[in-house]
Amino acid sequence: MTNVRKVVCKACDSPQNLRFRELVTLLTRIGGYSLNSINGSHWNYSRDGYYPITITQTRGQAKLREVKAADKLLKESGWI
Repeated sequence: MTNVRKVVCKACDSPQNLRFRELVTLLTRIGGYSLNSINGSHWNYSRDGYYPITITQTRGQAKLREVKAADKLLKESGWI
């Protein structure tokens, strides 16, 4: 089980090193998003009242632009 506090710190301190599973942890456990569908390497998450977000799994790493978008979304909603 991933330590959520460590994932949040890692996302803020070094987002370029965030792994895909850690980004999923941020979205699901902190942001309240749920997996909507998987289309190949694209994982689509949704939450009522918020924009859906799509993240791409690339060799176990999360893409930096997706980490920054998720970070911005979670900060705007007051989760981080």
